[in-house]
Amino acid sequence: MLLVARSPLCCHTGVVCKGKQTKQSTDEKSIVVRNADEAWIVVSAKTSYPTGEIYETEADRLLNEALRSNFSEILPEAVRSYQTLFNRAGICLPENETVSHLTTDERIENFQKQDDPSLAALYYNYGRYLLISSTRPGSLPPNLQGLWANATGAPWNGDYHTNINVQMKHWPVEQANLSELYTPLIDLVKRLVDGGKESAKAFYGLQAKGWVLHTLYAKDIEKAIRLLPPHQISKEGYLMEWLEDYEETDIHHRHVSHLYGLHPGNQISVLNTPDLAEACRH
Repeated sequence: MLLVARSPLCCHTGVVCKGKQTKQSTDEKSIVVRNADEAWIVVSAKTSYPTGEIYETEADRLLNEALRSNFSEILPEAVRSYQTLFNRAGICLPENETVSHLTTDERIENFQKQDDPSLAALYYNYGRYLLISSTRPGSLPPNLQGLWANATGAPWNGDYHTNINVQMKHWPVEQANLSELYTPLIDLVKRLVDGGKESAKAFYGLQAKGWVLHTLYAKDIEKAIRLLPPHQISKEGYLMEWLEDYEETDIHHRHVSHLYGLHPGNQISVLNTPDLAEACRH
């Protein structure tokens, strides 16, 4: 697991109101708006990553910039920015008219029983939407929840798990023609190198060379790959995640990291390894 030290945080809020009878007042703890036809609440939050000690000043600058914006143009501008990236790729799969008219949750429930190719296309597009909306150059890479969490304390702290999760977040980047969305992750990793050198010395001795993140030296990755066990098929017919054929304790909490050879890798294919490809379907 990658543990990133918590950064200082500031959050500044402003309100833009419309209406002839609008009354607005503020104090240290609240903003009060009365008789407004519209009220836009603008929140600017920054941490010391990557702006350093000027993060509060930067939060103020961004807030004031937003408050001066033409709010009627914000949505069209956001849509244009998003579509510039989203429209670079696409996929169209056949519709099954028996189920394509159903709601998405109903289609998901029927997916195991009813062929629904266009749902897979919808899922692919939804994944691109989440990725594009989670990160841009100059910001942080997407964490476990992207930008979305239903509580201030997200599951697993909303952090960066380098065992597989942070990699999985970026699997669609190149295939969806979104190469620049790699740059936040590259920037973050570069910032970890100096601390990683100290970690390597602390865990493996003062003579340790290179830097460490999680439990592998960067230079030892190729050696580790050669030690990986081969793919195996369980007695139930699915591709095994572990060395032993463990029984699932929760079928609703499924890992997919062992499917890397199928996607985005190319070790498993219908043509070259049909038995393994069939096991991936289970």
